[in-house]
Amino acid sequence: MSTTAINISPGMTRWPAQVRRVRSAFTLTEVLISVALVLVIILGVNQVFSMTGRAVGAGQALSDITRTMRNVQSVMTEDLGNAEIDRAPFFYIDSGVSLGFRNKEDQARDIDFNINGTRAATEDAIRTIDRNGNGRESVSDASDFTPVSFMTVRTHRTDQMGFFTRSTGRRQTGNGNSFTSALSSSEQYVIYGYLLQPADTTTAITGAGRGLGPGSSGTVLKPINTTGADANPNNYYATSWILGRMKFLLREPQLDAANRKVILDAYTNQPIFYFGRGTTATPATSMAPFSLNSRSTNGTTTNADNIQWSYYDVIGSSFATYSQELETYINAVPARDNPVNAQYWVNNVDFRFTGSPLPTRPLTRQGVARTVPCFVPHCTQFAVDYAGDFAPQDGVIDFKTDTVTGTRSIRWYGFPRDENGDGKIIAADDVVPLRDIVGNPSKFEGDMTSLPVPVPPTGSTAPDYGQPNAVALNARYRVAWGPKEKEANLPRPKLIRITMAIDDPAGRIGGEQFIQFVVELP
Repeated sequence: MSTTAINISPGMTRWPAQVRRVRSAFTLTEVLISVALVLVIILGVNQVFSMTGRAVGAGQALSDITRTMRNVQSVMTEDLGNAEIDRAPFFYIDSGVSLGFRNKEDQARDIDFNINGTRAATEDAIRTIDRNGNGRESVSDASDFTPVSFMTVRTHRTDQMGFFTRSTGRRQTGNGNSFTSALSSSEQYVIYGYLLQPADTTTAITGAGRGLGPGSSGTVLKPINTTGADANPNNYYATSWILGRMKFLLREPQLDAANRKVILDAYTNQPIFYFGRGTTATPATSMAPFSLNSRSTNGTTTNADNIQWSYYDVIGSSFATYSQELETYINAVPARDNPVNAQYWVNNVDFRFTGSPLPTRPLTRQGVARTVPCFVPHCTQFAVDYAGDFAPQDGVIDFKTDTVTGTRSIRWYGFPRDENGDGKIIAADDVVPLRDIVGNPSKFEGDMTSLPVPVPPTGSTAPDYGQPNAVALNARYRVAWGPKEKEANLPRPKLIRITMAIDDPAGRIGGEQFIQFVVELP
């Protein structure tokens, strides 16, 4: 056996090259595997943080909506609980539908939307959704088409309600050199409805306010490419809409030493600006100071002095005075008092107010005042139904009976709406106009030529408002109780039901959140 001689220096040990193995670092393969594992861990941690962030964001959004809904229910219950119908000038509910994308992302996902399209094409794009997954959206496809009578993320109820209340109320705006006022009154006029946001929310006070969004009388949306006075993206997406609450104090003016009608501030004892009835107002042509374009006593000619611009919140009148003026106005032209135009006078008081969640820069009295009407931001649905003793059912609130269980439930009247979620809107089960139940329109139901009784679907005997095109985009349903209705001793509503939805503009929640509550009228 042969051996290999190895020369070893004193104090050292050496091994042959084929025997010695020294590990000084990781191999390339091990490094790559380590990096991959680290990346997987980082991605996992990032995913956990991302999911946690989305969950926290959704939770915060839902918490905000819950707080808002509690406040809404409290305020509206108090207002309606103090409402006056018998002794007040009028009470009206005006219902209609507006179209709108939920937000910019909803618009971007729409297949058939064209930013340069016509208004009709825009409306068709909003109303169609690819539900069958064939990559097309067509109004001729029943599965894609959304009837306007259903409350969805594209079809929105934009109702309005105006009434008078008797309670202790304090003024929320000011004039002169103050931003607020101590003026109070026991009579108020309250309007709930969607606001028109100014095109420039930071500086404009009297700029174009209508623009896109719920129209001045419940009309549908304008296309996004609208130019001119209607070019206003602040009102375009449904999550940008704001439900407003305008509350006017009613104070009867007094004559001063110069024989002028004045209302004095409680602190300064100085005259304040208010909306009054001019000396030239005639019963046949004026419903001031409650009508559109009623001007304040400021005496200027700026838009800020018109009632719809939400600057002043005092009206120089009272329940008794205006009830008489309204009756005189209605009686001035007897030809107008016919079944078709019985509620023509409501056109003058049914309009949208201006409001913005942001005050102007620099801060001004007008800029602060226009934030006051902003009641519920990101409100995408606002529907009002009414109930009472209208049908001959033994002097009780009208009810309907389930044909299977025999149980009774309140019958609600209003703009057609699917109440039980079965995809149909028929008189036996859902919300429909009162005329569909009693046979003929009541005198407090307005002109409903734009809301005809639908044709029964094939194989059915019941008209269904849920059928495609059964309800037109411009359809409206309005009920109003004024002097004539009181003279005729017509039944009035006893219950009001509010259904509304609030959405998150950041899209942190899956969809709009609904709330529904019922208020008993005094």
